[in-house]
Amino acid sequence: MMKRSWLISLMLLFALILGTTLGVYWLGLQAHPPALQTPTAEAAPPAAVSPVSSPQQRTPPASPTTTLNDTRENTITRAVQEVGPSVVRIEVAGLRRTNQNQFFGNNFFNTPQQEQPFQALGSGFVIAYRGQRYIVTNHHVIADAKQIQITTPQGRKFDAKVIGSDTTMDIAVLRPEGSGFDLAPLTLGDSNQAMIGEWAIALGNPEGLQNSVTVGVVSALHRSIRKPDGNGNFRDLIQTDAAINPGNSGGPLVDATGKVIGVNVAIIRQVQGIPLEGLNFAIAINDVKQILPQLIERGKFQRAFLGITMQPVTPDLAQHFGVSPNRGVLIDDVLSDTPAARAGLKPGDVIESVGGQPVASPKDLQSKITFRPVGSQVTIGLIRDGRPLSVTVTLMAKPAKLAQAGVQPRTAPAQPSGTAALERDGITVADLTPELAQQFGISAVQGVVIIKVKSSSVAALAGLRPGDRVLEINRTPLRTVSDWNRQIQKTPKGEGLFLTIQQRGSPYRIYLTLQSSH
Repeated sequence: MMKRSWLISLMLLFALILGTTLGVYWLGLQAHPPALQTPTAEAAPPAAVSPVSSPQQRTPPASPTTTLNDTRENTITRAVQEVGPSVVRIEVAGLRRTNQNQFFGNNFFNTPQQEQPFQALGSGFVIAYRGQRYIVTNHHVIADAKQIQITTPQGRKFDAKVIGSDTTMDIAVLRPEGSGFDLAPLTLGDSNQAMIGEWAIALGNPEGLQNSVTVGVVSALHRSIRKPDGNGNFRDLIQTDAAINPGNSGGPLVDATGKVIGVNVAIIRQVQGIPLEGLNFAIAINDVKQILPQLIERGKFQRAFLGITMQPVTPDLAQHFGVSPNRGVLIDDVLSDTPAARAGLKPGDVIESVGGQPVASPKDLQSKITFRPVGSQVTIGLIRDGRPLSVTVTLMAKPAKLAQAGVQPRTAPAQPSGTAALERDGITVADLTPELAQQFGISAVQGVVIIKVKSSSVAALAGLRPGDRVLEINRTPLRTVSDWNRQIQKTPKGEGLFLTIQQRGSPYRIYLTLQSSH
């Protein structure tokens, strides 16, 4: 009897355990339906919903003061609701010249250039100028376009025409054709007020997925990066981790108030084969606002041009010139037949102000010159040999091509002296010979060239390297090694050397403190 009772109890316990396990598994399936695993999955029928979780089966809670809809709506959603209706999709078709052979790749057998049809996709947004509506996008989106069509968020299609573009900044302006284009223009904000860490919202059509929104923060300001085609650099960009993908180009980057702070333009996805994420860039809207009037009215933007090469004023250079550190710019070279040359600016001048406004850096000087009207006059405040000067410069349009200019001798080339060079600060120099010029890829026919730099020396730490030409010591031009030796011997013990160096074709100045004795 006891044996039979024990057997019955064991069977009941097993049934209880089995029933409990199957019940959890079934509820788990209901809690995690597999519909999301297949794109074509249909919604589960109402009968599959557990009666326990049905709203009709429980007593509704008291209405809270803050509803679910209140918590869903925030500054991001409000900004998107305001901006989204004014962001358009841009589709482009045209012809581009290419020498790529369709079977063997780029320039196989020197294949002559041929026109190949192409299609491109991008984004844009609506602005207003003098009562008219236009669309801002990137130049690279519409380059070589024969046909441009824009699609509004409501699905309406319009042909569009390019009325102005600027390849340097990579900005273009389109005008919708026909009637009925009535999208509201966006408010252009002040990118100078953008803050690192604040919300950044990117809108556009990545991979043709219209009206897509990504959210991140402003990661950094005033970035400079190489353009994807290698043709120059982008300057003064806003960096964000809000995802930007192909098709987003030309779309707006907005802040949490819905104001445009940038135009999406570029991404960095890998470096040396290492994948990267969150490196996305937009053109600062304040720079865009500077060129929009000319693009709309004239079709292009003319940049004002001063005609100098320059570098920041480091603390060492500031001490040498007797000026405030980290303020102003040092002129490395003055290009011939330019506004700077005509106004008498000289290498070694320190520019401290433009139009009465202080200059903080080379980028600051560039922006203070570039956006001024061509032909206008501006007052340059500078320091020369420790004395303040004021010079008036008449600006000209930046030439399409600029000749490389350096500190070149104005007399006949000198013959190599054959003198052994004195070594200082880890630098060994030699007279420039045809053999050394060929070895280092130097186009000049005479001068003094660095042939050796000791590792861990002051010169090495300053970035000097073999192949650099030494154009000046303490603002005295060098023609031969004998000139080098004389300047080295004249430099008092413990004083630094102020060198003008030509590296990769561009001159710059550097202040070295001598460590070796005389």
